[in-house]
Amino acid sequence: MNLLENLYKSLSHEKIWGPDGLTPLNNFKANSGGYTACCPNPAHPEKKPSFLMKEGIPAGKCQSCGYHLTWFDAVAIQSGHKDCRVKGRDFWQVLNNLANLDGGLQLELTAEDKAKYETQHEIQDLYNNLSKYLHIQLLESTWAESTRKYLTQREIPVNYLPRFPMLGFYPSIETIEQYLLSEGFSLEIIEKSNVLQKCFQNNCLIFSYKDELGNTLGFKGRKPSLKIKDIKYQKGFKGEIKDRAIMGLECCSIAVKDSTKAVCFEGEFDWLTAQTATLKQYDRTAEFICFGGSDVKPTKLETLKKAGIKILYLSFDPDQAGKKATREAIKYSEQLNLCPFVINLPAGLDPDEFIKSQGLEAFKNRAKNASTAGEWLKKEFLQQYPDLKKENLEKAKVDLLEEAHKHKGLVLDSFLQSTSKELNIDNELIRQIIEKQYQKLHSITEAKPLKKSLPDIPAQEEFLIPDNWILNKNGLVKLVQTKEGIKEIAIAPAPFYISSRSANIDTGQEKLELTYLRDDLWKTSYEERSILMDHRKIVQLSSMGFPVDSLNCKEMVNFIHNFEAINDKILPKRSTISGFGWKREKGVPFFVMPGKAYGTERSIVFEPEGLGDERLARALRPEGNIDNWLRGIRRCIDYPRVMFLIYSSFTTPLLEILDAPNFIIDNWGLTSIGKTTVMEIAASVWGLPIKELGGIIIAWDATKVSIERLACLFNFLPIFLDDSQTANEKVIAMILYMLANGVGRFRGALKGTQKTSNWRTIAFSTGERRLSEVTEYEGAKARIISLYGPPFKTEKQAELIYNIKSDIHANFGIAGPMFVEHIINKGYHESYKDLREQYKNTALELAKLGKDNVSDRMSQYFAAVQIAGKMVEELFKFGGEPEKIVRTMFEYTCGENKERGDYPQRALEHIVSWVQGNQNSFDRQDQLATVERGEIFGVIREGDYIGIFPHKFKEIIKKSEFDNSSILKAFKERTWIQTTKNNFTCLVGFRSKVVRMIKILWPAINNIWS
Repeated sequence: MNLLENLYKSLSHEKIWGPDGLTPLNNFKANSGGYTACCPNPAHPEKKPSFLMKEGIPAGKCQSCGYHLTWFDAVAIQSGHKDCRVKGRDFWQVLNNLANLDGGLQLELTAEDKAKYETQHEIQDLYNNLSKYLHIQLLESTWAESTRKYLTQREIPVNYLPRFPMLGFYPSIETIEQYLLSEGFSLEIIEKSNVLQKCFQNNCLIFSYKDELGNTLGFKGRKPSLKIKDIKYQKGFKGEIKDRAIMGLECCSIAVKDSTKAVCFEGEFDWLTAQTATLKQYDRTAEFICFGGSDVKPTKLETLKKAGIKILYLSFDPDQAGKKATREAIKYSEQLNLCPFVINLPAGLDPDEFIKSQGLEAFKNRAKNASTAGEWLKKEFLQQYPDLKKENLEKAKVDLLEEAHKHKGLVLDSFLQSTSKELNIDNELIRQIIEKQYQKLHSITEAKPLKKSLPDIPAQEEFLIPDNWILNKNGLVKLVQTKEGIKEIAIAPAPFYISSRSANIDTGQEKLELTYLRDDLWKTSYEERSILMDHRKIVQLSSMGFPVDSLNCKEMVNFIHNFEAINDKILPKRSTISGFGWKREKGVPFFVMPGKAYGTERSIVFEPEGLGDERLARALRPEGNIDNWLRGIRRCIDYPRVMFLIYSSFTTPLLEILDAPNFIIDNWGLTSIGKTTVMEIAASVWGLPIKELGGIIIAWDATKVSIERLACLFNFLPIFLDDSQTANEKVIAMILYMLANGVGRFRGALKGTQKTSNWRTIAFSTGERRLSEVTEYEGAKARIISLYGPPFKTEKQAELIYNIKSDIHANFGIAGPMFVEHIINKGYHESYKDLREQYKNTALELAKLGKDNVSDRMSQYFAAVQIAGKMVEELFKFGGEPEKIVRTMFEYTCGENKERGDYPQRALEHIVSWVQGNQNSFDRQDQLATVERGEIFGVIREGDYIGIFPHKFKEIIKKSEFDNSSILKAFKERTWIQTTKNNFTCLVGFRSKVVRMIKILWPAINNIWS
């Protein structure tokens, strides 16, 4: 983590663990290279200091019990967090406690950055935890028996396995998942960590790779088989992470304390064999580490340097791959000022084979007599020329120059000194030739203007072609220094360059714009930077005509990287967004719509993440003129509910300014009463209101994920969901809870990490049933404003609706952006103290009118609408009275005029009223029904119950505003009806028979029956 690394640079062991530190340790003393103290492990009480803290490493380790502790974990434990497991706010609390030691570092991070660091920290916790668990599985699990036998066959006895904490066993995906869940890790974090990989089930012998702090970076899996050497990396354990990972570093950390040296092996079993032999002979660890293969990268050596190692003894396999790895290790050691030696083994013997056959002492003698890097390079170089006659001698002198180019410092000195004697050539002469060739190469290939090579290219005049490259109409050419001189190597058959760069404000991801020549036309394409910088991924761009293939892909990535680097300061840069609404950059807020950003001069471009996003963005457009739209809105002045919804549509950009919560407006009732029309009126504020033409109104029949994406896209804009009866009740319930809380689900993504979604919105819904009866979440219910019945109460409803639709269907999407501009012009987006105060006072006044237990919360929603309504009337002068309209609607919802009873209560009253009106069709205690046979509805037993035949009950409910299944379920939950198992009916006596009826118990209707 860059954040932690930057923070650690300003701290020290004394500030953390010293006598006056944040978490003081007993007997804290300075020693050579760092400090010592008594071990902080509660299970290891001691009086003599054995806890070692190296300078520059923000962690310590006990030389006696192996207990490892970082500064972060120490502060987490001191803060009361069990096992250092911290998440969310606790993570930042620990971080700030550390920062305060340096005068209070200012950690100004965006929510996205915070989420990223929290996620990284939790995944690191998971890796560390899992590494320990896998080790225990290898020691104890019966499933690991075959793996233990395999290790024994490889001469790694079982009794030594506890000494190798990097060794583990992967039992099964299910077992690992259960364990991680039991440890408190979420499914999202487990999925994101990529530790549930199928390849590990067969490759179940696990090697954990760590960094210098002891943090697990990744895992390698191997089949426990002598016949098959099949290595599988954990998905994601690649690139920079893999390149700095070392196996066995935690075991040798004590051994390198004084010696500051390490013996570097190529393979895991070379390391295991050597370490086991050391334990057998001395019962202590040695300075052995494992690179995990012949692909040596500079970052691996940087890891060793950070761990305190200064001298490297390279003992790679004596094959071509091992020799290449040795060369690379020598080269990178020079760059990092490390001192490399090479252990020479007999031809054909790997280190583990040598140790098994000749013993550890023989290997130690080989290490004592190891060659310097220069001597080894000389030996390998001269092996190519066994017969140094005249012809071979001249070729060797030329090759020596090429080889010498790769080295510097002491290695170059010893290499040239020993080799030049063999070739009878002047050492200083070689150095002069190397310097001249460098100067000549540099003068030929210095950066040149792009326009000079390609006058017709649509690029900026200032763009440069990087050193060592040629770019012209024939394509891309690389200049390479060879024995014969500078050679031109054709890379691509057509020219291309990077023409601009973009950064997404929402995700932080960068893209580069590629401009390339295809069929004599310059084409452009914006691609993710992660694709253009990965030679395996860039090949996929060949499908659009970009001149890349599997052979030139690495050089193409190299050129793109060089071109961007040399033109970085002049490269045009633009900002993109993947969602609308309020954004903030460098502390300045502005509001983004598809066609324009309000409140900033910057050019902001919408970058859709899919075709659905692009369609919705097109629907958020202006059309027609404002006067014609206002004409339609002014037709609604006499209808408070309609005006309330119009004001509510304008409210969404104010939610954050007012610090008001999300809420949902539910227009429900029977069909053909104007519900959809009212939604279209509210939608016309922002864009195309016609659902059938791809407008911003969408059907309720959608997935939870798609609604979550819609909420992210329409952040600070209203959401319009039509016809709730078409969707599954469980899905609706989850969506309501999600929308109301304004937080999406945390999950992984196909492309890297998907951030946790947050939004502020007002959701408008229509349907034939009441939304609050669908969800069981009380928090969601309290966020729903339910509006029942027809919004237009007039005899000329059809004509009125026709006229309104004529206006808003042709004129829309103008008022919303104008309102945003009004907010910005008034300065409310930056200075909102007065507006918030006004909002709070309005909410308090409305709350006094409430007559139920949700009035306080409801008053916040209505207050936000009232504030927006007053601003809207100030701007557009509809002619409405926001205070009066909002008060009327609030009283209708929460006050004296509130519709009597809740949904089940109204349904019960409706049924009782129907029973009372049809008493002649019911048998009573003293008389039978007076209708003809076949039309009897049930029985009435006053003081006891009312029984209704199920088919009749369903028929009556169906003709009303209510939903049969919802009502029966609610009646059962409130014990208003007597039921049997898995049934809403029960047996009732009827004319000397027993039949099934809906049995409504008398206590439920006692206050209703008259």
